[in-house]
Amino acid sequence: MKVNIRYTVDLEEVLDEMSNLYYKSLDRLETKLDIYDHFLNEGFSEADLEHIIQALEQNIQFYHDHQTKISEILSILRGYKSIREGNVEQQQPQRQPAPQPQVSDDV
Repeated sequence: MKVNIRYTVDLEEVLDEMSNLYYKSLDRLETKLDIYDHFLNEGFSEADLEHIIQALEQNIQFYHDHQTKISEILSILRGYKSIREGNVEQQQPQRQPAPQPQVSDDV
C-alpha cells in the first residue's frame, strides 16, 4: 500500500531534493532488480521457466514504480523551471482563517 506524502522545501533546495529523490528511487530499482537477476543472467531454461516469468513480471512492476517516481520529479522540475523563469508566481503559504466565535441562541 502506498500513501501520498506532501511537504514543502525552500525554492533553493528543490534541485537537491529532486536529485536525492531520483537517486533514492534508482538505488531502490537496482536493489529490486538484483533479487531476480540470477534467473535472467544465465539464459532462459525450461527448468526455470516459471521463475523467469515471475522475475520478468516483477521487473515490469519495479520499472513502473521507478518511472512513476521519475514522472513526479519531472513534473516538479518543470514547475521549478517555470518559477525560475518568472512564468509562475510563487505561492505564498496559506494562512488559516481565525476561528469565529460561536453565537448561541440559548438563553
